[in-house]
Amino acid sequence: MKIRAWDEDNKRMIYSKEIYNHDEIYVPVFDRDGNLIIVNVDEDDKELPIMISTGYKDRNGKEIYEGDIVEFDDTGEEGSIRGYDIKNVAEVELYMGRFQLTNSAEDDTEVINCMNSDWYNEEWHDFMSEQLTVLGNIYENRDLLPLEERIMKIY
Repeated sequence: MKIRAWDEDNKRMIYSKEIYNHDEIYVPVFDRDGNLIIVNVDEDDKELPIMISTGYKDRNGKEIYEGDIVEFDDTGEEGSIRGYDIKNVAEVELYMGRFQLTNSAEDDTEVINCMNSDWYNEEWHDFMSEQLTVLGNIYENRDLLPLEERIMKIY
């Protein structure tokens, strides 16, 4: 399983392959609730939020992780004034053991509804690897999320 963690103090993402580097020691451990966390041993066991890889790469070959902000073509909501063929932006989130798209710029769209309700089919897998483009992540690129989601992530 590939993971990464955001180190807020050093403003950098730590990837699985960098956990044991020479400058600082990051150790993956389980907390009391059984959740996997990363601890920075050099900074008084500071806990870092982790993100799990989805196992997919976007259409440009970039690995997709929980917490990534992605862009994709969307069909819009049927009967909507906006019509179809819009660019949508959403966050990749791990929810109840599965990945889904949340905090989207356009809610209640055909793609969001279809993919989040029926994720265990071939369409979902094709969608993850062929339609998504990673734009950034929720720690370094909050400005890519809709305004109300940016405000909620700060608190």
